[in-house]
Amino acid sequence: MTGVQTCALPISPPQPRLASTLSKAVLLLAGATFATAWVVCWFRPDTSGDGNLYHIPTMHFWAREGRVHWIDWPSGCGPFMNGYPGGVELTGLIMAMALHTSNFANAVNLVFLPLGVLASAYLARAVGASTMWSAVAGAAWVLIPMNIAQATTSYVDSAYASCVAALLALAFYTVSCVAEDGEFFPWRAVGPLGAAAGLAAAAKGTGAAAAPIALAVVSACLLVGIVRHGRGHRGRLVLIANGFVISAAAVAVLVGGYWYIRNYVIGGSPLYPVGLTIAGYKVFPGSTLEEAVGITGSTAPALRALPAYWRVLIHWAQMGIPPHTVWGCWPNKIGRASCRERV
Repeated sequence: MTGVQTCALPISPPQPRLASTLSKAVLLLAGATFATAWVVCWFRPDTSGDGNLYHIPTMHFWAREGRVHWIDWPSGCGPFMNGYPGGVELTGLIMAMALHTSNFANAVNLVFLPLGVLASAYLARAVGASTMWSAVAGAAWVLIPMNIAQATTSYVDSAYASCVAALLALAFYTVSCVAEDGEFFPWRAVGPLGAAAGLAAAAKGTGAAAAPIALAVVSACLLVGIVRHGRGHRGRLVLIANGFVISAAAVAVLVGGYWYIRNYVIGGSPLYPVGLTIAGYKVFPGSTLEEAVGITGSTAPALRALPAYWRVLIHWAQMGIPPHTVWGCWPNKIGRASCRERV
């Protein structure tokens, strides 16, 4: 089987009329939701807590100088504005400077949302879904309650999730090309794979773990594919696989490494304001994650006693967090969209 055949997607069978109608309805709903979000962003400023605490102020201070810089501001938000990766906020800065308006400062998640849509559609198609249902899977990404709730805010979690989804899809594509053939390496995926890893790292601090873990898993799967199916000189194939992953990692550093290099040079730790201690040895100075972020304090009291998986589900569905409830988040946003005043 050739590499091209290995990566080929299955042929879609004809679909019943009812299924076709339902799929079109989902696609229209997702499209209308995405378009409405842009309209709401234009008319409605971001009223979220963290958005006004440090996300939008970061874009504001950068815009005043027309560039990304270390913000010297006498407030407790300095470590957040400087230490957290600013890839998503940089998108807001670019839009503000290009369009000469700050009305889309809270539309940054919408810029990244197509990555999650395409990733979901590809993954569904790759595991056997028809073209129609893979498109529905992609559209469903837009309709995830968390994505809807954050669509018109400057929170970066939705953008980060879209970047991670793209990373997973590209990792799956890479592994699938090698898993059955053992000798075909999709070099055209090196750039996109590394870029997705870099975007994930640049969007949120947890991306600093997600990106290398994803590339390590890809490396391990490539080696397994070589061992199981490689018919040539396996030593040569292993070197090629290592070169593939190293190349992707280099692209990731070029795309998202700036924030961590800057933190190390100025703050003393790539994870500034958080340090790193391994087995009692302090690798990088800084505070603990709890001290820097206040995980316990930032968790709603009603959720603190719940198991972790319940807290994840509740936040995913935006349940019980008014006004961002599953059914209430959009009526709330649209109903107040007439507020044009910007801070």
